[in-house]
Amino acid sequence: MRNGSVKTGIDVLEAHGFDALKVGEGKRKIGLVTNQTGVDAEGRRTIDVLASAPGVSLEAIFSPEHGVTGAVDTTDIGNSKDAATGTPVYSVYGASDAARRPSIDVLKGLDAVVFDIQDAGVRFYTYETTLGYFLEAAAKAGILGLTYSCANSLAKYGITCNAIMPGAATRMTDTIPANFAQQMGLSTSSEAAQTSPMDPNNVAPIVAYLASDNAAHVNGQVFGASGYRIALYTHIVPEKVIYSQGPWDLGK
Repeated sequence: MRNGSVKTGIDVLEAHGFDALKVGEGKRKIGLVTNQTGVDAEGRRTIDVLASAPGVSLEAIFSPEHGVTGAVDTTDIGNSKDAATGTPVYSVYGASDAARRPSIDVLKGLDAVVFDIQDAGVRFYTYETTLGYFLEAAAKAGILGLTYSCANSLAKYGITCNAIMPGAATRMTDTIPANFAQQMGLSTSSEAAQTSPMDPNNVAPIVAYLASDNAAHVNGQVFGASGYRIALYTHIVPEKVIYSQGPWDLGK
């Protein structure tokens, strides 16, 4: 019998010197969505780990349902400050739809957002919805969103979990500020993207493949899909890339 270990996202970040967060030059401004479940293998809060991480600056903490400590049972959760690090804590849970969404103005001051929450696995909790709101808001603000999960823990149930980083022109990318859009290489409007490499339809084949039985062995991976290019990533570095002379389909 072989002994093994499962590493959570924050442990992987630590092991690799936080390289996934160091995209671009200078010290990167990071936001963190977390609660009491965000800890590393040594029991240290993800908040404290990122606050002391080299090359990054923890600028904002976002607290979900039940607050950043998981001890508040109300929709009336206000903003606060983390006592240990002094980092502002912004609540993204409340009685209204607006209260449950992150501020675009706050996000525009960040370079990336890290999501580190262990979901409770029941439908009436809102952590999965909070993740969706942040992915949507990150796209609108033109910043990077990084989600860490434990895909391996679900494999024993026959469940696979992979991530896709799509690159396409949509009505959402039309709202990205011009300076960020230029850095991201988004020079095509959603209206002009149809039948071009930036057509969102070019992302669909990899989604269909990963949802099929043919991809039952693929788990815990991050893929990039943009134009006629599909990439397999490891810590935001392309590991394998294949190209097509035209749009991808399931036959290829």
